[in-house]
Amino acid sequence: MAEDPIDSVARHLRITGVRRDQVIRELNSHLEASRHDLELGGATPEEATRETIRRFGDPAEVAALLTEVHRRRLPRLQSMMVTLVALTAISAWLGTSHTFASSGHTPAHKPVPAHTRCVRDQHPTGTAMRVRHSGAHCRR
Repeated sequence: MAEDPIDSVARHLRITGVRRDQVIRELNSHLEASRHDLELGGATPEEATRETIRRFGDPAEVAALLTEVHRRRLPRLQSMMVTLVALTAISAWLGTSHTFASSGHTPAHKPVPAHTRCVRDQHPTGTAMRVRHSGAHCRR
């Protein structure tokens, strides 16, 4: 009799712990469901078992694919978490620096010495382009 495909997959899996147990249980469930569907379609239990194993494919290939899928998940999740934490920290930093900048803790304008005066820049045509106000005496 042929070896149980689940046992063969289990030997080739490179996953440990709870995740390994979950993968094996899920595989077993899929094989049982396939066998059951074939029996409902009119196959004998022996025919259904043989067809299920045939459809399953090479256990070593299945184990390699399952290992690849389930081993990648953790590093991808870790990198997503690191990115999320970094973005949160940057957002908090930007929010904090903006809060201090607009709350008066950082002066909006540099203090100007009292001896400076108003300067009106003029365009060559004589129209005022801008007025720079400085000093305590300027009100404009």
